[in-house]
Amino acid sequence: MVGMLNYWLQYEAPPNIELVVGYSYIPPDHVFGQIEKRYNKIPEVVHPKEYIDIIKEFAKVYKIGNDVVVKDWRSEAQKVLKQQGFWHFKFQPSKRIVLSKGKNIPLVRGEPFYRNDIFCIPKSLCKRGKFLFQMSRLQHGVPIDNDKKRNITKLLEKHNGKE
Repeated sequence: MVGMLNYWLQYEAPPNIELVVGYSYIPPDHVFGQIEKRYNKIPEVVHPKEYIDIIKEFAKVYKIGNDVVVKDWRSEAQKVLKQQGFWHFKFQPSKRIVLSKGKNIPLVRGEPFYRNDIFCIPKSLCKRGKFLFQMSRLQHGVPIDNDKKRNITKLLEKHNGKE
């Protein structure tokens, strides 16, 4: 997740990106509230398409794989970013992970407190000689091994029949 956010901040985020602290009432919160009210009026949802139809009433629906490209961020990030144990701060006690833009690379720091910025100096998480722009050559989709495909097929046949 940190690798994906670093990449987004460095290469795709608008220049005027602003950090929102705490809970906010942004438009998606309003849309989610409308969808939730609509779901509460339905006694039983029988088919997943019913969920999609309700969401379409309030928002645009994107289909993963068609409208949204699925990328294998985890394996690509492992090639470029240091392992978590070698970061310049401890991940587990951090309450906040703060990302900022450096000259050519995103900088990251972990803060163990919500309101204080005193613990850690922001640094890059990239391995020596590696840069995030190398992550732009991502594979599309995540490969599924044959055992997983067989298990899924068996489950589908068990619940829905061979047809």
